[in-house]
Amino acid sequence: MEAMLRAATTMTDRATGVRMWFRLLTGMRQGEIIGARIPDLRLYTTQTITYEDREVEKECEYLDADGNQKKGTIKTMEKVPVTAKAHVGEYTVNWKMEDLQKDHGCGNPSHGEWPCGKKKAAYCPDAVWRIPEGFDMIPMKGRWCLTHPKSLTGRRVPIIPILAQVLAEHLKQTAKQPNPYNLLFHHKDGSVIQPREDMADFRTMMELAHIPNPETHSGHETRHSVVTLLASMGVDAQLIKEIVGHSSDAMVEHYRHADDSERLRAMETLDESLGLEQIGWAGK
Repeated sequence: MEAMLRAATTMTDRATGVRMWFRLLTGMRQGEIIGARIPDLRLYTTQTITYEDREVEKECEYLDADGNQKKGTIKTMEKVPVTAKAHVGEYTVNWKMEDLQKDHGCGNPSHGEWPCGKKKAAYCPDAVWRIPEGFDMIPMKGRWCLTHPKSLTGRRVPIIPILAQVLAEHLKQTAKQPNPYNLLFHHKDGSVIQPREDMADFRTMMELAHIPNPETHSGHETRHSVVTLLASMGVDAQLIKEIVGHSSDAMVEHYRHADDSERLRAMETLDESLGLEQIGWAGK
């Protein structure tokens, strides 16, 4: 994770590196990442707790030169919690990008040919989406569209301070680019980033991080990485499932909803674990 985060800051296209950070530090699915929309991202300032190395005095017992037990104080360096204001954020997972099929809408075929003259329904001028009536979606170019996630639509993923800073700068740098679908990540001409392109970018980052056999890995594995790190830092299992969108029959009955501050505290353990301030984006 550390190696990939560092590698992402060196990628030729900064926006691609930001997308990789978003993946690594949220644990979201690929379709949710390339289908992420700006209206669902909220960046704000709040009080947060960081840990700083400070010199503190502690009482202790010791033996003097004559072997007598005495009490005194010593100075030592410890990590102490410090309350400060910080830019943080929250992303609400309402959409994912999906490849949906289309049917011919030009009429019935005659002698194996459609009235529009196109073999594939996607190229039919009157093509219709192959979806149930009332299906909620946002059509984009070609066969791509935005649909709701299969589970936990509206789940809120905390954005830790350093990622919030990176995303704020990303939005600033891409503000003047075409963006017809209000996507958080897109090509400079406004077109959507397709899954195969996202996969190629992920593997490029792995190569830059000197991770062996990147062709055998997928971005989906980073979801497991986030879960593993959060669990190793002592974050509650139910809270982890709420953040990353995992679910199980056993969890439904005992499900609980954490408030915004608790979710943020949970995700901030990634910063503590990975030392993100030392990685940074200075000069990028």
